[in-house]
Amino acid sequence: CSFFTVLGHYVAQLRLVFRPYMRSAKRKTILAYVQPLKPAPGTLSPQSDGHLDHVPDDNIEMFRFVRDLRPDGSRRGRVIQLLDIWRPIDVVPKFGEKCPEEWTQDNSVELATEFYANSFADKETYQSVF
Repeated sequence: CSFFTVLGHYVAQLRLVFRPYMRSAKRKTILAYVQPLKPAPGTLSPQSDGHLDHVPDDNIEMFRFVRDLRPDGSRRGRVIQLLDIWRPIDVVPKFGEKCPEEWTQDNSVELATEFYANSFADKETYQSVF
């Protein structure tokens, strides 16, 4: 499967941190299972050199993402080294005029299928994104 990357980075939901047990391994690598997000439809802009830029929504100036799904609708996953995680990023579930009643602070990220990356959460995120 392919993952959309920006300068070698991509946005993903961290699901699990683990260390595989291997008797013969001298170095114990810590791994993470993540579920990548990808740019939402309509947020990629073709550039003159042929590459695509992920552009923020005009009305909110935040980047939109959707879950990276397989054709059967299940989420794609990936195992990476924990050291490859660069930084946390604040995502805000996207919904219509009204937040669904079943969404709570505990389950909204799990139930949502589309998100905004809050690039205004802190100056480091803002400087990394813009």
